[in-house]
Amino acid sequence: MTDFVPAVPGSRSIAARALICAALARGDSRITNLPDCDDTDAIRACLAGSTKAPFAPRNGVLDCNASGTTMRFVAVQIGRAHV
Repeated sequence: MTDFVPAVPGSRSIAARALICAALARGDSRITNLPDCDDTDAIRACLAGSTKAPFAPRNGVLDCNASGTTMRFVAVQIGRAHV
């Protein structure tokens, strides 16, 4: 059972926030209407390649590609894990 189901507009920035929130949330999350773009692919790949809590790379590397949005969110979450 999903506790919260946001409908995300086709914005890559809002999609990144929704994906990070889902990664940090307890339980299952379902996000719909994610835009098909490089930024969304990059953040999904980084989240898939990391542990949930604390947020850290499984293989030592999280490739954000050329996505500044992804890099900003991922850097903050990794920083939080090491405070």
